[in-house]
Amino acid sequence: MKDDVDLNEFLNLDAIESISDSNISEHSGVDVEELCARIDYIGNCGFNNTGRKAYCVNKLNNRTVRATVLVKSTYKGSTNERFAVSVVPPGARVFLGCTNGGSVFGLSVSYSVVGCE
Repeated sequence: MKDDVDLNEFLNLDAIESISDSNISEHSGVDVEELCARIDYIGNCGFNNTGRKAYCVNKLNNRTVRATVLVKSTYKGSTNERFAVSVVPPGARVFLGCTNGGSVFGLSVSYSVVGCE
């Protein structure tokens, strides 16, 4: 079993414009109801299909949006937080990744929209 986990193995990097380890605390308390994108969990994935497929969904039907997604991964008690920017066409959804690590037992990943333009 691997001790060092590269989160990039579990993200759909084709759908993500950029990833950074920016300061996340400035985004706490975002009113997600007012954002132009949301996260939906549709279908199963990962180890024994125990995870959920995470999608970034554009809530607008008239324009493409750039959604900033907070990707939080936890493995062996250690948490890593990163931003991913996803470009989503009008009314569409883009696959981000799975909520668990598949072959890496014990890895869990959560996704939340923290910004949108």
